[in-house]
Amino acid sequence: EWQPGRILLEKLDVSTQPGLFGYPDAQPFGIVLAKAAEITWSGSTFSSTDISGTLLPSGDFALSGSFSPEKMKGAIKLDALKLEHFRPVAPALAGGEASLLADVSGSPHAPLANFKFNLKDVTIRGASLPPVDLTINGDLAMRGKRRMLRADMEMSEKTQMALGLTRFELGADVPFTSPASGGVSQPDLNAPLSAVFSLAGQLEGLWKLVPSADMRLSGLADVDARVEGSASAPVVTAHALIEKGRFFDLANGVGLRDIKLKLDAKKLDIMHKKAADRVTLDLSAKAGSKGTLELGGWLDPATMALDISGAMRSLAPLRRQDAKVMLSGTLGVQGTVTSPIVKADITVDKGEIQLAHLPGSSIPTLEIWTPESEKPKEEAPAVPGRL
Repeated sequence: EWQPGRILLEKLDVSTQPGLFGYPDAQPFGIVLAKAAEITWSGSTFSSTDISGTLLPSGDFALSGSFSPEKMKGAIKLDALKLEHFRPVAPALAGGEASLLADVSGSPHAPLANFKFNLKDVTIRGASLPPVDLTINGDLAMRGKRRMLRADMEMSEKTQMALGLTRFELGADVPFTSPASGGVSQPDLNAPLSAVFSLAGQLEGLWKLVPSADMRLSGLADVDARVEGSASAPVVTAHALIEKGRFFDLANGVGLRDIKLKLDAKKLDIMHKKAADRVTLDLSAKAGSKGTLELGGWLDPATMALDISGAMRSLAPLRRQDAKVMLSGTLGVQGTVTSPIVKADITVDKGEIQLAHLPGSSIPTLEIWTPESEKPKEEAPAVPGRL
């Protein structure tokens, strides 16, 4: 029922068939109101009664509020949203259940807000990680002389144990403007902000997040990254260390041990191209009885320039029945990430291939052409580098 300044929804039941849009396996999408709802307005002032109902294919919702140029108040609740029900249209979506509680008050130029977003029993397709729980809390309020949005992520003790973490911290303080009456508060791109990401623990647990059944990575990890400056000119300081690492690629029979990786970035000014602003890398590893691998260099995130060089000595990275190899030599990458120059001078000290143990038994079909026929055109490389 409609009349000037008022809409009454006595019933609302809307659904679509995803099969019509190319998703035959998806359940219907839609919305069903649980009870009648009324929306009124006059000039720039709006208000509504409690609007609640069901979302299809899963989830319950409830919202209400009022708005005027000088005052606003509202609340929203989303519950029992089963993420796996949306996988037919988003195959990479994680499983689990999502819920949201949020409210806003104050005025458009001086808003106050709180929210809590829960993820329960989250699973990632292809990963071996058991179900985990995550919570994101946030609030927008005056802190000192600035309006700040503070948000942080929390993990349950069960989740931290599943990931093998002994320390976890992820949070940010984002400044908002406080304009005079008539304006609308928004993120302040030039005011100071801060963000932190810090964790420590065993790599085996974190590796469970990677959907790979053939690769294994273990060791001790310690990561600490902080962002300062402003949104228009962020400054990043980061430190990452991996020690006692072991990596195995079961499908290809590649193995490395005693891996030590160190990454450092000190007050990295991302928006300004300064020669001193670089991410430095140092990597060492062993393979075989006495084989070693060492790499070191830097990357400039602003220009994507890099200079990485290293050497291997008697490195035997393969653990296979059909092939063994020992390598020595030097290698390096210069130029940029999008157009690298790769140089290497590698000697095969020892090599052995057991033909009887090679995998596969099918006979490949080779493409053949004669000089009279047109030779197939080679595709352009994904990265226009130089070897």
